[in-house]
Amino acid sequence: MSFKIKKAAVLGAGVMGAGIAAHLTNAGIECYLLDIIPFELTDDDKKKGLTEKSPAWRNRFAANGLAAVTKSKPASFFTKKNASMVTIGNFEDNLKWLENVDWVIEVVVENLKIKQELFAKVEKVVKPTCIVSTNTSGIPIKDISAKFGPALKKRFLGTHFFNPPRYMKLMEIIPGADTEKDVVDYMVKFSEETLGKGVVICKDSPNFVGNRIGVFDLSDCIKIMMEKKLKIDEVDAIVGKALGHPGTAVFGTMDLVGLDVGFHVGKNLYDAVPDDEARDTFKAEPYLEKMIANKWLGNKTKQGYYKKVKDAKGKSAKLMLDIDTMEYVPVGKPQFDSISAAKKMGNVADSVKYVFNADDKAGDFTRASLCKTFIYSANRIGEICDDIMAVDNAMKWGYNNKLGPFEMWDAVGVKEAIEVMKKLKLKVPKKIDEMLKKGCETFYTTKADGKYYYDFDKKGYAKIDENPKIILLPDLKSRNKIIKENGSASLIDIGDGVACLEFHTKMNSIDEPLTVMLTEACDIVEKDFEGMVVANHDERAFSAGANVFAVLTAAQLGQWDLLEKSIEALQNGNMKMKYLSKPVVTAPAGLALGGGCEMAMHGARCLPNGETYMGLVEVGVGVIPAGGGCKEILVRLTEGIP
Repeated sequence: MSFKIKKAAVLGAGVMGAGIAAHLTNAGIECYLLDIIPFELTDDDKKKGLTEKSPAWRNRFAANGLAAVTKSKPASFFTKKNASMVTIGNFEDNLKWLENVDWVIEVVVENLKIKQELFAKVEKVVKPTCIVSTNTSGIPIKDISAKFGPALKKRFLGTHFFNPPRYMKLMEIIPGADTEKDVVDYMVKFSEETLGKGVVICKDSPNFVGNRIGVFDLSDCIKIMMEKKLKIDEVDAIVGKALGHPGTAVFGTMDLVGLDVGFHVGKNLYDAVPDDEARDTFKAEPYLEKMIANKWLGNKTKQGYYKKVKDAKGKSAKLMLDIDTMEYVPVGKPQFDSISAAKKMGNVADSVKYVFNADDKAGDFTRASLCKTFIYSANRIGEICDDIMAVDNAMKWGYNNKLGPFEMWDAVGVKEAIEVMKKLKLKVPKKIDEMLKKGCETFYTTKADGKYYYDFDKKGYAKIDENPKIILLPDLKSRNKIIKENGSASLIDIGDGVACLEFHTKMNSIDEPLTVMLTEACDIVEKDFEGMVVANHDERAFSAGANVFAVLTAAQLGQWDLLEKSIEALQNGNMKMKYLSKPVVTAPAGLALGGGCEMAMHGARCLPNGETYMGLVEVGVGVIPAGGGCKEILVRLTEGIP
């Protein structure tokens, strides 16, 4: 069967549902956003002259959802104009609209009965080629679809977004027992190529992959904190960027997600996994139940594990919860030698290994936490997913970790971690012992023909399938595909007669060697290649612009000739790129500021990532952009004028 999604319907206009609708419009897909009608008219409704037949009343929940997502920060829409692509309605009046949609995704409350009743109505309306899915984060797919007819079961699956949908890369796809392979394959392709997601195929098990491992990790950190009598700020100082976790670490993340959400996910997981060897980890601590009762739910109630207040001088101050006294106290500035040293390292794998082996409180906590997560992740392979890559990708894409559990295990050393596990009297999974006996000492390895991962079923390494649509510059570099390079940039052969110019200064800022490589790259491409792409893998910045420190230093020293020379070099390089006889595509992502914006503007085509933040920001500090950006703006403004 052939599928094509051009129009979708989102059922449920809460934070997640409205966020999904917004992101669909970012991908150019029109959608309906439906929800229930209000329960009764309020006195305020009556004063406004509304009746139970008024669309403004009947569509209120959907309208409120759309209004909220239009104002959300960070922004859910690429542009607020996209909101016009969303049509609001309700389940009682507008389900017939689903006759014309290609995908229906349900995002209502996590209640099996409510979901089943809604799908019973949906099944009667949708066309035979419509894909139907649920965004449930934990209710089994088999239970939701239990009363479906055979035809719908073939087109039904789980499509679990992570919040906020625009920014979180993970999409968990959970096929049902009867879901056709064509449907799964299409949704994988659609999610990757149209929605920009990283897809993990999950088994129909409680909380799937990301939240099964992620909730264990966070819950276990709480247990270890209490065992070792650490404070909240100390744990967050440890489990942060030095370990490849986001800056929100443990308790900042829980405040962001919402303690009520985390509490219910943990409770549901505890109830759903009676045979899980680590089930008690998911049981909420008494202090958390008190926080829920007090409605200290995190950021949405302006207090959770952390709380912001004004001090006596009116300045903002941050407090944290003392879980022993249940009172808020000032946040400290805990310092750990290992964490301080690790933060200075350029490689996350190196920093994780350093802290893991450290002889201080941070090292002690890290060994206990990582070893338990390693063991739990290994024990889940086969139960929640087929391979280690699914777990690693889920934790990177769904929790913003730099490394997944098995990548971390490789970083600290598989054998070395096992020795620590034994000292901590933890049970090492048999499958790990079998792996080592086979002579496989890492979970990932690289051979002449590509990368491999350890497959527990095959009891050996399996080749990682390469996606022909994804180009990884580090892999090409390791295969001697560098054409020319210096300390600031590299020109790499990416195949098909195309070269890629990659920057690798700090924040990819522009300095003299970079502009030299730009000019040389243009000359090489003109002579030996069919075209050039200007891009890199740095998620922070395409280029943050000129090296401001170098410019400031030159200005202070009165080295105006040097400044003029560097500006001229950038201008000439950009113009050479613009008028190259071979096509040049610039592909900015992240920050493209000042000179970085100007370089992006001089390609034959600019193909920016959805999360690109670009502009000629120099004007904000009274400096005129000098790399050709002013001229390019004028060119664009006058295009089409006779």
